[in-house]
Amino acid sequence: MRPAPRTRGRGRLGIAVGAVVVVVLVLAAGVYYVYPWSKGSPASPVVTVVGVEWSVNYTGSAQGYFGTGEEQACGGCPWHMPTGLVLPYWMNVTNGDRNSTHEITAVTVASPFVRGSVSPSLPISVRPLQTLKVYVNITFPSSAGTYEISGTLTTS
Repeated sequence: MRPAPRTRGRGRLGIAVGAVVVVVLVLAAGVYYVYPWSKGSPASPVVTVVGVEWSVNYTGSAQGYFGTGEEQACGGCPWHMPTGLVLPYWMNVTNGDRNSTHEITAVTVASPFVRGSVSPSLPISVRPLQTLKVYVNITFPSSAGTYEISGTLTTS
């Protein structure tokens, strides 16, 4: 019995498929070697944030116009971030007072985190019933560990 005749190009197709498989394997190995995150281990020490809490320090006679005074704000926690990262954090601040404009005069962040720039610039005026987005750059600690970010808005 004679073998079936070979169809032209079938050998080339097999070589092409084999070459593509080899190229994909080499690229995958390169990504695994060059990018440590692909191995499931971080490239640098990690800061784990398990909570974010903001409080309001009311310094005038009026109280409560920016809320009850404490807010838990950590959607998606825990966060795993590299040490020294500068996180552009934002929050919505609503002035619940129907009659008066109030100011945020200071924004602080507890150690070991460091507060960077605040936008809009301090003091921040918030008109009656206005919701304003406030941005705070927060620098993460240089030491790995598990932390909670704690900050305070001071008002007048």
